[in-house]
Amino acid sequence: MLANSTRLGPYEIVAPLGAGGMGAVYRARDTRLEREVAVKVLPVAFGNDSNRRSRFERAAARKTLRQCPAHWHVDRAVIYLGLDERDEAPKQLDLAYEQRDALLVYLKVEPYVDPLRAEPRFQALVKKMNFPP
Repeated sequence: MLANSTRLGPYEIVAPLGAGGMGAVYRARDTRLEREVAVKVLPVAFGNDSNRRSRFERAAARKTLRQCPAHWHVDRAVIYLGLDERDEAPKQLDLAYEQRDALLVYLKVEPYVDPLRAEPRFQALVKKMNFPP
C-alpha cells in the first residue's frame, strides 16, 4: 500500500480506492495538469510477465474506447491501432472523413497511423483528401 503524498512520476497519491487481483487503485493528483486521476499500481510480477502486462494494456485500451465518444473517429482509430485491430481503424477514419473531422489533416504526419500507411484503404483515404504524395 502506498502512503498518501507518494509521487509516481507526475502523480501524487491522495488516497487508496481499492485493490484486486490486478493491483491497487489510488486517487491521485496529476501535478502537470492539475486534475484528479485514478492510478493503478500493478504487482511486480506483472512487470516480468508479458502476457499479464499485455492483458492489462488491452483492458485499459478497451476501457478508453468505451469512454471515447462515438463521434471521435480519429481517436478511436488510434485506439484500435493500439489494440492491433487493423480492420477497425480504417473504418473509423472513413467515418471521420464522412463527418469532415478536422483532425484528419494530421494523418499525413501523425506517427500513430504509421502501421496503416501501406494499407490500400488508408492510401485511398489520403487520395480522397487530396494530400500531396
